[in-house]
Amino acid sequence: SLKEGLELTGKVTVICQTDNSKDAIHFCETKEFEVIIMDVQIIGDNGINTAINIRKEFPRKPILFYSIQDDDSYFRDFLHEH
Repeated sequence: SLKEGLELTGKVTVICQTDNSKDAIHFCETKEFEVIIMDVQIIGDNGINTAINIRKEFPRKPILFYSIQDDDSYFRDFLHEH
């Protein structure tokens, strides 16, 4: 998994893993973190809209998107918002 691969580097500690937008937003509101790695497809709202909501509260926190999607519209939506 992505989590295991990142942690095997010895340079990354994954402190939260969730598959839905509600839990992702709750985590960001209640815990300290350095960066978010967000799949564009998560349960609830999609990862792009979830990131937009998180960025409203934490505009300086970096968000890295990953996806196996061929459709770039997710990313265009995010860039359009920012």
